[in-house]
Amino acid sequence: MRNTHKFRNLFLVLLSLFISSCGPIWGQAIRVTEGIKTFTVVEGDISNLQPIKSIYVLSPFLNEEGDFFMCTSEDGTIFPYSTKVKYVCRGDIPEKFSAEFNEADLFTSEVFSLRDTAQTTSLKEMLMTKSADELKKELSLATIPEVIMIGSVTALDHSIAPLRGIVTTISFRLDFINVVTKKSTVIDVTVKKLDQDTIPRVVEEMVSKTKSE
Repeated sequence: MRNTHKFRNLFLVLLSLFISSCGPIWGQAIRVTEGIKTFTVVEGDISNLQPIKSIYVLSPFLNEEGDFFMCTSEDGTIFPYSTKVKYVCRGDIPEKFSAEFNEADLFTSEVFSLRDTAQTTSLKEMLMTKSADELKKELSLATIPEVIMIGSVTALDHSIAPLRGIVTTISFRLDFINVVTKKSTVIDVTVKKLDQDTIPRVVEEMVSKTKSE
């Protein structure tokens, strides 16, 4: 009986060592797959963003179904680990993009919200048809920006990287609309990084792409 207890204890020790050693290995394996997965200009030209100095980022972002915030995952879990999420927009995403634009010195950026969120679906049409002065008045903007960015989240997935944190794979559609020239530059980008690093990595890629043009 004593030998059985010794064997069980030894097994538990070996098992814990195995798990603790595999965690970092798996975490590092996931790191190899991280980064920008796709970056595609689906409308316009990214060179149109080069001379831009000021930009307003619309809050909140939409998701692909036209909703605003992350509510539930497909399987009903409160926090999805490795599951597709049905409603995928967090309220802090526009603020993070705006902060990163400023930090990277890509644009001078501010966040603005519509008084009536129902306007969001028709905002692009408004931006394309009204003058800058009309937009300033109708959208209650403090100043007239060169560009307004309308963003959406089209896909989101989470996974656990042992000893590192939550790895997020997220797809954005970023629509940059010049309120003066009425030109639109639309970027589809997918990134896989630790959750807090996803938006900084997207902005880093934008800086690289605009400078290379």
